[in-house]
Amino acid sequence: MPVINGTVTAASFTVTGQGAYTYAITLPATVTLTSGVNTMTATTFTSTPSATGALTAGTQTLNVGATLNVAAAQAAGTYVSGTPFSVTVNYN
Repeated sequence: MPVINGTVTAASFTVTGQGAYTYAITLPATVTLTSGVNTMTATTFTSTPSATGALTAGTQTLNVGATLNVAAAQAAGTYVSGTPFSVTVNYN
């Protein structure tokens, strides 16, 4: 089985708005990734900051990551999400 190497990093977003406002973060529960007939799931989404954030001077970086669930004999391939998923930020 070939090994496919790549750089893995958390998703990073810049949240902007009125300075000193706080916001709530909503993350997906599960995302299914497919490569042909093979699937994996991403679960346990986390963010930094977690749950809520504050816009110091009107901006803040929001990093989002998840646990990729890889089976013992997972087939190699390029796995992608077939449908978009949302990370939502709402002012409190």
